[in-house]
Amino acid sequence: MSQTTTPAAKPHDLAKERFVVFHKIFQWTNRYIPEIAPLQPRLSGKKERTGLIITVILMLIFIAFFLTYIVRLQNANLTNAEDMGIMDQVLWNTTHGQFWRETICNSISDTNCIVGASRWAIHFEPSMLLLVPIYWLIPGPHTLQFIQITGVSIGALPAYWLGSRRWQNQWAGVLLAAFYLFNPALRGVIIDDFHMVALAAPALMFAVYYMFSRNNLGLFIAVIFAMGTKEQVPLDVFMIGAMIALMQRRWRLGAVIAGLSVCWAVTALWVIHAASPIGESPTAMRYNGVLGVITHLKLIFTTPSRLLYLAHMFDDTAWLGIFAPWTFLPPLPDLLLNAVSSSQTQYSGYFQYNADIIPFLTLAVLEGLISAHTLLQKFIPALQQKIAEVFHKQYSAKIISATLMIVLMVAGTAEILRTPGNRILNPILMSNTWPAITAHVNLSYSFYQMIPPNASVTAQANLVPHLSERHEIYQYPYNAVAAQYVLLDITSEYYPELNYADYGSSVKQLLQSGLYSLVRAQDGYILLKLNSGLTASTKNAAITSLPKSFCPAQPISNPEVIQLFQQLAQCGS
Repeated sequence: MSQTTTPAAKPHDLAKERFVVFHKIFQWTNRYIPEIAPLQPRLSGKKERTGLIITVILMLIFIAFFLTYIVRLQNANLTNAEDMGIMDQVLWNTTHGQFWRETICNSISDTNCIVGASRWAIHFEPSMLLLVPIYWLIPGPHTLQFIQITGVSIGALPAYWLGSRRWQNQWAGVLLAAFYLFNPALRGVIIDDFHMVALAAPALMFAVYYMFSRNNLGLFIAVIFAMGTKEQVPLDVFMIGAMIALMQRRWRLGAVIAGLSVCWAVTALWVIHAASPIGESPTAMRYNGVLGVITHLKLIFTTPSRLLYLAHMFDDTAWLGIFAPWTFLPPLPDLLLNAVSSSQTQYSGYFQYNADIIPFLTLAVLEGLISAHTLLQKFIPALQQKIAEVFHKQYSAKIISATLMIVLMVAGTAEILRTPGNRILNPILMSNTWPAITAHVNLSYSFYQMIPPNASVTAQANLVPHLSERHEIYQYPYNAVAAQYVLLDITSEYYPELNYADYGSSVKQLLQSGLYSLVRAQDGYILLKLNSGLTASTKNAAITSLPKSFCPAQPISNPEVIQLFQQLAQCGS
């Protein structure tokens, strides 16, 4: 009896089976995932010029207002060692023979304290190399502030082009540019010192626009720059690639963009691993690995502040995003990373962690507005007919569209202004929080001048950005046993100490250590110099009290600070 055998599958049969699988995927995609249509041509003539001029005026207002504000923050000693001081030192070191080296960190309560390591050990930000030639010519924190504000403002241009071409109306473009510029999340990014990832906002805004307009060269340039601002941005680029494949049906380009993002992410992780003495960025400890992220997802539903963060991001689309929920898919990985982080600053709704999310919030406003407009028009045919009876028929649809757009935008703006804590207006427009340059602040500049430019310094967190252009600068209390100078201001915040009691104990211990001699003490400032090279008897002499000049020149309202003055110099006794 003969035994029958199943013939082996031929190569062309396997290929056919695979083709059938892919064909079914394409069919499913076409049926259930909406396709993004190509943008309409740019507006021509007077309309385009008018829209662009108004957008540029908005950009100039944005730059003038926020640049004035953050420059005053720097001048009023209200910027921080982390990260204004860090970024200033990294670029200064790079232009002075120590490539990408930083020495500033929080040695008490943070995980990312690797003193003297390469910046690559903390974050992968190769796009920041483009700032080195600028910093060579014009170094300083004000340069970084100008770059950040002007760079971020440029994102209003692709927002305008996207809105005007998508809606075929210049006013839609202007309003979308305004939404981008004055988004509460963006305000939190730009006033919190300098971070390279802030420039991911305009870069990704250009990427979204180039994706819609199908400008492939512009798209590649935008995503490469964006990924170079921080190692997490490839997540956003991967999702852009997915959108191109699934929603524009440009499968090959989408796969290339997604593949590029994966390669970039692998490279970033390898560079950080090679540069870090602990084998990874210390910020990775906030997530505890991939399994940690998955495990911590449940925290989103059990921690009100994490849920509130997601609500804030939805608020920042003026709830128009509810009409286009697909726009929240691209930033979803970053939203979840922020929400599950062990660092509360990441899900506070402020700071630089939302920079790469903002372009997608802007897109959500646009697409939500269009979807809401389309939906509402279906329910108001009778209204359109009534308008047609009064006005010429060809104008009825335009009148309804313009009215709906204005109503939705006004309602959306009101929703943003209503958000908890009034996040767009506070604290900027409140007179009592506008940075004040007081006599006490002005006094600090005379202390800065007393420290030699090549000396190593450990200083109060808010004083570091004024001293960070040197090879060795530390955030107090780190290295307060070997730095050549110590500069403190006890009227400022106690950070990075955990409370005023710990801070006061640290200062008293330093004064009594005999390691430093007093150079000057006035109005809460203390300048100490290391006793290196002096006699043993001088080295062992403790500073038991401070002169009366140390007492505050103006009344202090904080009772804990008053107690510090009493402990250190018996002020007020």
